[in-house]
Amino acid sequence: MKNMRYVYGICAGCLCAVIAYAQFSVLPSAGMTAKNPLYIFERMGESIGTIFTFGREAKITRFIILAEERLSEASVLAGERHQKTEDTIAAFDSYVQKAETEVDREHTAMARVALLESVAKHFVVFEEVLDTVSEEMRVSIEMSFEEDRKRQKRLLFETADADALIASELGFASIRERLARLKIEVERGRQYETAIITGHIKDLFAVLASAALHEESPSKEFLVLLSNDITRALESFDEIQRSPKYPSGEVGGTIHALKEQLIGVQISLSRNMIPIDPEFVLDVLFAGAESRIAAFDRLGEGQEEIARMMLSEYEEYLVFADEVETRTGRFILDREQNITIANEIQQRISAFNAQIAVKRGVFPGDIESNIDRIISR
Repeated sequence: MKNMRYVYGICAGCLCAVIAYAQFSVLPSAGMTAKNPLYIFERMGESIGTIFTFGREAKITRFIILAEERLSEASVLAGERHQKTEDTIAAFDSYVQKAETEVDREHTAMARVALLESVAKHFVVFEEVLDTVSEEMRVSIEMSFEEDRKRQKRLLFETADADALIASELGFASIRERLARLKIEVERGRQYETAIITGHIKDLFAVLASAALHEESPSKEFLVLLSNDITRALESFDEIQRSPKYPSGEVGGTIHALKEQLIGVQISLSRNMIPIDPEFVLDVLFAGAESRIAAFDRLGEGQEEIARMMLSEYEEYLVFADEVETRTGRFILDREQNITIANEIQQRISAFNAQIAVKRGVFPGDIESNIDRIISR
Protein backbone atom coordinates (compact mmCIF):
# COMPACT_ATOMS: atom_id res chain seq x y z
CA MET A 1 0.00 0.00 0.00
CA LYS A 2 2.83 2.38 0.86
CA ASN A 3 4.48 1.61 -2.49
CA MET A 4 1.21 2.29 -4.28
CA ARG A 5 0.87 5.64 -2.51
CA TYR A 6 4.45 6.45 -3.54
CA VAL A 7 3.73 5.64 -7.20
CA TYR A 8 0.49 7.62 -7.00
CA GLY A 9 2.36 10.55 -5.49
CA ILE A 10 4.93 10.64 -8.28
CA CYS A 11 2.22 10.45 -10.93
CA ALA A 12 0.11 13.09 -9.18
CA GLY A 13 3.09 15.42 -9.00
CA CYS A 14 3.68 15.08 -12.73
CA LEU A 15 0.02 15.71 -13.50
CA CYS A 16 -0.17 18.72 -11.20
CA ALA A 17 2.81 20.26 -12.99
CA VAL A 18 1.24 19.66 -16.40
CA ILE A 19 -2.10 21.14 -15.43
CA ALA A 20 -0.70 24.04 -13.43
CA TYR A 21 1.58 25.35 -16.16
CA ALA A 22 -0.39 24.18 -19.22
CA GLN A 23 2.56 24.56 -21.56
CA PHE A 24 2.24 23.52 -25.20
CA SER A 25 5.62 21.83 -24.79
CA VAL A 26 3.92 18.97 -22.94
CA LEU A 27 2.60 17.79 -26.30
CA PRO A 28 4.74 16.12 -28.94
CA SER A 29 5.58 18.11 -32.06
CA ALA A 30 2.74 18.06 -34.57
CA GLY A 31 5.04 16.90 -37.37
CA MET A 32 3.15 15.83 -40.48
CA THR A 33 -0.56 16.69 -40.45
CA ALA A 34 -3.57 15.42 -42.40
CA LYS A 35 -3.17 18.11 -45.06
CA ASN A 36 0.04 16.42 -46.26
CA PRO A 37 -0.57 13.88 -49.09
CA LEU A 38 1.90 11.45 -47.45
CA TYR A 39 0.05 11.54 -44.13
CA ILE A 40 -1.90 8.36 -44.89
CA PHE A 41 1.32 6.34 -45.19
CA GLU A 42 2.53 7.58 -41.82
CA ARG A 43 -0.76 6.51 -40.24
CA MET A 44 -0.54 3.07 -41.91
CA GLY A 45 2.87 2.57 -40.33
CA GLU A 46 1.41 3.71 -37.03
CA SER A 47 -1.38 1.12 -37.28
CA ILE A 48 1.12 -1.66 -37.98
CA GLY A 49 3.12 -0.58 -34.94
CA THR A 50 -0.02 -0.75 -32.81
CA ILE A 51 -0.78 -4.30 -34.00
CA PHE A 52 2.64 -5.40 -32.76
CA THR A 53 2.28 -3.71 -29.38
CA PHE A 54 1.72 -6.37 -26.72
CA GLY A 55 0.79 -6.11 -23.06
CA ARG A 56 -1.91 -3.93 -21.58
CA GLU A 57 0.38 -1.28 -20.07
CA ALA A 58 2.30 -0.97 -23.34
CA LYS A 59 -0.98 -0.53 -25.22
CA ILE A 60 -2.20 2.14 -22.80
CA THR A 61 1.06 4.03 -23.21
CA ARG A 62 0.91 3.76 -27.00
CA PHE A 63 -2.72 4.87 -27.25
CA ILE A 64 -2.03 7.89 -25.03
CA ILE A 65 1.05 8.85 -27.07
CA LEU A 66 -0.90 8.55 -30.33
CA ALA A 67 -3.82 10.51 -28.86
CA GLU A 68 -1.47 13.33 -27.91
CA GLU A 69 0.07 13.33 -31.39
CA ARG A 70 -3.43 13.72 -32.87
CA LEU A 71 -4.16 16.47 -30.34
CA SER A 72 -1.03 18.36 -31.38
CA GLU A 73 -1.91 17.96 -35.06
CA ALA A 74 -5.52 19.05 -34.48
CA SER A 75 -4.30 22.14 -32.64
CA VAL A 76 -2.22 23.17 -35.68
CA LEU A 77 -5.02 22.42 -38.14
CA ALA A 78 -7.61 24.25 -36.03
CA GLY A 79 -5.39 27.33 -35.97
CA GLU A 80 -5.36 27.20 -39.79
CA ARG A 81 -9.11 26.47 -39.98
CA HIS A 82 -8.31 23.40 -42.05
CA GLN A 83 -11.18 21.08 -42.99
CA LYS A 84 -9.28 18.03 -41.69
CA THR A 85 -9.46 19.34 -38.12
CA GLU A 86 -12.65 17.43 -37.28
CA ASP A 87 -11.23 14.13 -38.57
CA THR A 88 -8.10 14.63 -36.48
CA ILE A 89 -10.17 15.42 -33.37
CA ALA A 90 -12.16 12.24 -34.03
CA ALA A 91 -8.89 10.29 -34.23
CA PHE A 92 -7.81 11.83 -30.91
CA ASP A 93 -11.12 10.82 -29.30
CA SER A 94 -10.78 7.31 -30.72
CA TYR A 95 -7.33 6.78 -29.19
CA VAL A 96 -8.45 8.18 -25.84
CA GLN A 97 -11.40 5.76 -25.87
CA LYS A 98 -9.07 2.86 -26.64
CA ALA A 99 -6.77 3.91 -23.80
CA GLU A 100 -9.79 4.20 -21.50
CA THR A 101 -10.92 0.68 -22.40
CA GLU A 102 -7.48 -0.70 -21.53
CA VAL A 103 -7.34 1.33 -18.31
CA ASP A 104 -10.70 -0.16 -17.26
CA ARG A 105 -9.22 -3.61 -17.73
CA GLU A 106 -5.91 -2.78 -16.06
CA HIS A 107 -7.23 -1.06 -12.90
CA THR A 108 -3.83 0.44 -11.99
CA ALA A 109 -3.15 3.84 -10.46
CA MET A 110 -0.45 4.79 -12.94
CA ALA A 111 -2.59 4.01 -15.98
CA ARG A 112 -5.52 6.02 -14.64
CA VAL A 113 -3.34 9.03 -13.81
CA ALA A 114 -1.68 8.93 -17.24
CA LEU A 115 -5.08 9.06 -18.94
CA LEU A 116 -6.22 11.90 -16.67
CA GLU A 117 -3.11 13.80 -17.75
CA SER A 118 -3.94 13.36 -21.42
CA VAL A 119 -7.52 14.51 -20.90
CA ALA A 120 -6.32 17.62 -19.04
CA LYS A 121 -4.14 18.58 -22.01
CA HIS A 122 -7.17 18.47 -24.26
CA PHE A 123 -8.96 21.24 -22.35
CA VAL A 124 -5.88 23.45 -22.24
CA VAL A 125 -4.84 23.08 -25.89
CA PHE A 126 -8.17 23.54 -27.64
CA GLU A 127 -9.35 26.46 -25.54
CA GLU A 128 -6.40 28.38 -26.97
CA VAL A 129 -7.66 27.97 -30.55
CA LEU A 130 -11.42 27.91 -29.98
CA ASP A 131 -11.80 31.52 -31.12
CA THR A 132 -10.00 30.93 -34.41
CA VAL A 133 -12.01 27.97 -35.72
CA SER A 134 -15.16 27.84 -37.81
CA GLU A 135 -18.55 27.30 -36.18
CA GLU A 136 -18.62 23.66 -37.38
CA MET A 137 -15.20 22.95 -35.87
CA ARG A 138 -16.20 24.72 -32.67
CA VAL A 139 -19.20 22.42 -32.27
CA SER A 140 -16.98 19.38 -32.86
CA ILE A 141 -14.43 20.57 -30.29
CA GLU A 142 -17.13 21.33 -27.71
CA MET A 143 -18.65 17.85 -28.15
CA SER A 144 -15.20 16.35 -27.60
CA PHE A 145 -14.80 18.57 -24.52
CA GLU A 146 -18.05 17.25 -23.09
CA GLU A 147 -16.96 13.64 -23.52
CA ASP A 148 -13.65 14.38 -21.81
CA ARG A 149 -15.40 16.13 -18.93
CA LYS A 150 -17.44 12.99 -18.31
CA ARG A 151 -14.32 10.85 -18.67
CA GLN A 152 -12.35 13.03 -16.24
CA LYS A 153 -15.17 12.91 -13.68
CA ARG A 154 -15.39 9.11 -13.84
CA LEU A 155 -11.62 8.62 -13.59
CA LEU A 156 -11.47 10.94 -10.57
CA PHE A 157 -14.25 8.96 -8.87
CA GLU A 158 -12.31 5.74 -9.44
CA THR A 159 -9.10 7.32 -8.18
CA ALA A 160 -10.90 8.54 -5.06
CA ASP A 161 -12.04 4.99 -4.31
CA ALA A 162 -8.39 3.95 -4.19
CA ASP A 163 -6.92 7.03 -2.50
CA ALA A 164 -8.88 10.17 -1.56
CA LEU A 165 -5.67 12.13 -0.93
CA ILE A 166 -4.35 11.60 -4.46
CA ALA A 167 -7.79 12.27 -5.97
CA SER A 168 -7.85 15.57 -4.08
CA GLU A 169 -4.39 16.53 -5.38
CA LEU A 170 -5.36 15.70 -8.95
CA GLY A 171 -8.80 17.27 -8.75
CA PHE A 172 -7.68 20.55 -7.21
CA ALA A 173 -4.81 20.82 -9.69
CA SER A 174 -7.41 20.71 -12.44
CA ILE A 175 -9.68 23.13 -10.55
CA ARG A 176 -6.81 25.63 -10.27
CA GLU A 177 -6.23 25.45 -14.03
CA ARG A 178 -9.98 25.85 -14.66
CA LEU A 179 -10.13 28.86 -12.32
CA ALA A 180 -7.27 30.49 -14.22
CA ARG A 181 -9.21 29.95 -17.44
CA LEU A 182 -12.42 31.21 -15.85
CA LYS A 183 -10.69 34.46 -14.92
CA ILE A 184 -9.63 34.95 -18.56
CA GLU A 185 -13.15 34.35 -19.88
CA VAL A 186 -14.73 36.66 -17.28
CA GLU A 187 -12.30 39.46 -18.25
CA ARG A 188 -13.26 38.91 -21.88
CA GLY A 189 -16.92 39.27 -20.89
CA ARG A 190 -17.84 35.92 -22.45
CA GLN A 191 -20.91 34.64 -20.63
CA TYR A 192 -21.27 31.31 -22.45
CA GLU A 193 -17.68 30.20 -21.89
CA THR A 194 -17.85 31.42 -18.29
CA ALA A 195 -20.93 29.28 -17.68
CA ILE A 196 -19.32 26.19 -19.25
CA ILE A 197 -16.13 26.46 -17.20
CA THR A 198 -18.08 27.16 -14.00
CA GLY A 199 -20.06 23.97 -14.66
CA HIS A 200 -16.81 22.06 -15.18
CA ILE A 201 -15.43 23.31 -11.85
CA LYS A 202 -18.71 22.38 -10.17
CA ASP A 203 -18.45 18.82 -11.54
CA LEU A 204 -14.86 18.43 -10.36
CA PHE A 205 -15.65 19.70 -6.89
CA ALA A 206 -18.71 17.42 -6.63
CA VAL A 207 -16.40 14.42 -7.10
CA LEU A 208 -13.90 15.68 -4.52
CA ALA A 209 -16.59 16.62 -1.99
CA SER A 210 -18.22 13.20 -2.29
CA ALA A 211 -14.88 11.43 -1.86
CA ALA A 212 -13.88 13.59 1.11
CA LEU A 213 -17.17 13.31 2.98
CA HIS A 214 -17.29 9.52 2.53
CA GLU A 215 -13.74 8.98 3.74
CA GLU A 216 -14.14 6.98 6.97
CA SER A 217 -10.99 8.10 8.80
CA PRO A 218 -9.35 10.91 6.84
CA SER A 219 -5.74 11.54 7.78
CA LYS A 220 -4.64 14.93 9.06
CA GLU A 221 -2.41 15.22 5.97
CA PHE A 222 -5.49 14.83 3.77
CA LEU A 223 -7.52 17.35 5.80
CA VAL A 224 -4.74 19.95 5.79
CA LEU A 225 -4.25 19.57 2.02
CA LEU A 226 -7.97 19.78 1.32
CA SER A 227 -8.52 22.76 3.62
CA ASN A 228 -5.64 24.70 2.05
CA ASP A 229 -6.85 23.88 -1.46
CA ILE A 230 -10.37 25.05 -0.58
CA THR A 231 -9.06 28.33 0.85
CA ARG A 232 -6.98 28.93 -2.32
CA ALA A 233 -9.98 28.14 -4.53
CA LEU A 234 -12.14 30.58 -2.54
CA GLU A 235 -9.51 33.31 -2.95
CA SER A 236 -9.38 32.67 -6.71
CA PHE A 237 -13.17 33.01 -6.88
CA ASP A 238 -12.90 36.23 -4.82
CA GLU A 239 -10.52 37.71 -7.38
CA ILE A 240 -12.87 36.77 -10.21
CA GLN A 241 -15.86 38.27 -8.38
CA ARG A 242 -14.06 41.61 -8.01
CA SER A 243 -13.79 41.96 -11.78
CA PRO A 244 -15.99 44.74 -13.26
CA LYS A 245 -17.09 42.13 -15.81
CA TYR A 246 -18.13 39.54 -13.22
CA PRO A 247 -21.39 37.97 -14.47
CA SER A 248 -24.57 38.48 -12.49
CA GLY A 249 -27.64 36.30 -12.77
CA GLU A 250 -27.46 32.52 -12.98
CA VAL A 251 -23.70 32.19 -13.49
CA GLY A 252 -22.92 34.55 -10.62
CA GLY A 253 -25.37 32.66 -8.42
CA THR A 254 -23.73 29.35 -9.34
CA ILE A 255 -20.31 30.68 -8.36
CA HIS A 256 -21.63 31.90 -4.99
CA ALA A 257 -23.37 28.56 -4.37
CA LEU A 258 -20.16 26.74 -5.26
CA LYS A 259 -18.19 28.86 -2.78
CA GLU A 260 -20.71 28.04 -0.06
CA GLN A 261 -20.31 24.33 -0.86
CA LEU A 262 -16.52 24.67 -0.59
CA ILE A 263 -16.90 26.29 2.84
CA GLY A 264 -19.45 23.66 3.88
CA VAL A 265 -17.12 20.77 3.05
CA GLN A 266 -14.19 22.48 4.78
CA ILE A 267 -16.26 22.95 7.95
CA SER A 268 -17.82 19.46 7.85
CA LEU A 269 -14.44 17.75 7.66
CA SER A 270 -12.93 19.98 10.35
CA ARG A 271 -15.89 19.33 12.68
CA ASN A 272 -14.88 15.69 13.10
CA MET A 273 -11.45 16.78 14.34
CA ILE A 274 -12.72 18.87 17.28
CA PRO A 275 -12.25 16.11 19.91
CA ILE A 276 -8.98 14.91 18.32
CA ASP A 277 -7.05 18.03 17.32
CA PRO A 278 -8.75 21.30 18.35
CA GLU A 279 -5.69 23.35 17.35
CA PHE A 280 -6.02 22.14 13.76
CA VAL A 281 -9.71 23.07 13.81
CA LEU A 282 -8.90 26.56 15.09
CA ASP A 283 -6.33 26.99 12.32
CA VAL A 284 -8.97 26.10 9.70
CA LEU A 285 -11.57 28.34 11.34
CA PHE A 286 -9.34 31.40 11.61
CA ALA A 287 -7.77 30.99 8.15
CA GLY A 288 -11.22 30.67 6.57
CA ALA A 289 -12.72 33.62 8.43
CA GLU A 290 -9.66 35.76 7.73
CA SER A 291 -9.83 35.02 4.00
CA ARG A 292 -13.50 36.13 3.94
CA ILE A 293 -12.66 39.33 5.84
CA ALA A 294 -9.77 40.10 3.48
CA ALA A 295 -12.05 39.56 0.47
CA PHE A 296 -14.76 41.79 1.96
CA ASP A 297 -12.21 44.49 2.78
CA ARG A 298 -11.20 44.78 -0.90
CA LEU A 299 -14.74 45.61 -2.01
CA GLY A 300 -16.04 49.11 -2.59
CA GLU A 301 -18.86 51.11 -4.07
CA GLY A 302 -20.75 49.35 -6.85
CA GLN A 303 -19.96 45.88 -5.48
CA GLU A 304 -22.93 45.60 -3.13
CA GLU A 305 -24.09 42.21 -4.40
CA ILE A 306 -20.65 40.66 -3.83
CA ALA A 307 -20.42 42.33 -0.40
CA ARG A 308 -23.65 40.62 0.68
CA MET A 309 -22.25 37.28 -0.47
CA MET A 310 -18.96 37.81 1.40
CA LEU A 311 -20.76 38.64 4.64
CA SER A 312 -22.89 35.52 4.23
CA GLU A 313 -19.75 33.42 3.76
CA TYR A 314 -18.09 35.00 6.80
CA GLU A 315 -21.16 34.19 8.91
CA GLU A 316 -20.74 30.51 8.12
CA TYR A 317 -17.41 30.61 9.94
CA LEU A 318 -18.97 32.53 12.85
CA VAL A 319 -21.58 29.79 13.28
CA PHE A 320 -18.79 27.22 13.19
CA ALA A 321 -16.85 29.24 15.80
CA ASP A 322 -19.83 28.95 18.17
CA GLU A 323 -19.96 25.21 17.53
CA VAL A 324 -16.23 24.75 18.14
CA GLU A 325 -16.46 26.65 21.43
CA THR A 326 -19.43 24.54 22.58
CA ARG A 327 -18.05 21.18 21.50
CA THR A 328 -14.56 21.68 22.92
CA GLY A 329 -16.24 22.32 26.26
CA ARG A 330 -18.06 19.02 25.88
CA PHE A 331 -15.21 16.84 24.62
CA ILE A 332 -12.12 18.30 26.28
CA LEU A 333 -12.01 17.66 30.02
CA ASP A 334 -9.16 20.05 30.74
CA ARG A 335 -10.99 23.17 31.97
CA GLU A 336 -7.98 25.42 31.50
CA GLN A 337 -7.61 24.33 27.87
CA ASN A 338 -11.31 25.00 27.28
CA ILE A 339 -10.99 28.52 28.66
CA THR A 340 -7.90 29.15 26.50
CA ILE A 341 -9.71 27.99 23.35
CA ALA A 342 -12.83 30.05 24.15
CA ASN A 343 -10.75 33.17 24.79
CA GLU A 344 -8.77 32.69 21.58
CA ILE A 345 -11.96 32.33 19.53
CA GLN A 346 -13.53 35.41 21.08
CA GLN A 347 -10.41 37.54 20.63
CA ARG A 348 -9.91 36.57 16.99
CA ILE A 349 -13.58 37.01 16.09
CA SER A 350 -13.62 40.42 17.81
CA ALA A 351 -10.60 41.44 15.72
CA PHE A 352 -12.29 40.23 12.52
CA ASN A 353 -15.50 42.08 13.39
CA ALA A 354 -13.52 45.27 13.99
CA GLN A 355 -12.22 45.01 10.41
CA ILE A 356 -15.77 44.67 9.11
CA ALA A 357 -16.92 47.69 11.12
CA VAL A 358 -14.58 49.92 9.10
CA LYS A 359 -16.85 49.37 6.07
CA ARG A 360 -19.84 51.07 7.72
CA GLY A 361 -21.05 53.84 5.45
CA VAL A 362 -19.46 52.38 2.32
CA PHE A 363 -22.44 50.23 1.36
CA PRO A 364 -26.25 50.70 1.41
CA GLY A 365 -28.32 50.44 4.58
CA ASP A 366 -29.12 46.71 4.43
CA ILE A 367 -25.42 45.79 4.31
CA GLU A 368 -24.66 48.19 7.16
CA SER A 369 -27.46 46.54 9.15
CA ASN A 370 -25.91 43.14 8.46
CA ILE A 371 -22.54 44.41 9.70
CA ASP A 372 -24.16 45.67 12.93
CA ARG A 373 -26.00 42.38 13.41
CA ILE A 374 -22.80 40.34 12.92
CA ILE A 375 -20.81 42.49 15.35
CA SER A 376 -23.51 42.24 18.03
CA ARG A 377 -23.73 38.43 17.90
